Amino acid sequence: MTPEEVVREVLDRIHASDPSVRDLYAEDAVRYGQDGRVMHGRAAIGEFYESLFPSRTPHPVLETCLLHPPFVAALIRLPGDADPPVRYIDLFEVEDGLVQSVRVLMPPELFGPRS
Repeated sequence: MTPEEVVREVLDRIHASDPSVRDLYAEDAVRYGQDGRVMHGRAAIGEFYESLFPSRTPHPVLETCLLHPPFVAALIRLPGDADPPVRYIDLFEVEDGLVQSVRVLMPPELFGPRS
């Protein structure tokens, strides 16, 4: 799979509440959350996603992917009636068909001040 296909598959599996989303991450992958929390390893990232399951609709919508290999920036729109719509970026690093890292980049007003 191309890096973009890997990212799209990650999001599809999250939306489907599919625990195999973990298989798209490298064993030593890192997830950097918008709240400053860092998760190390496929198992921890998989447990995080599983804590979100079963997912509820409506799901965040992937608007587009921006490519600068090995990075893929997924521009995501949150569901709702906000005008303008609320958007954020998941910045994936994909190498050898696996996610090496992901950074969740949200506007500060979505998660409040960091302590």
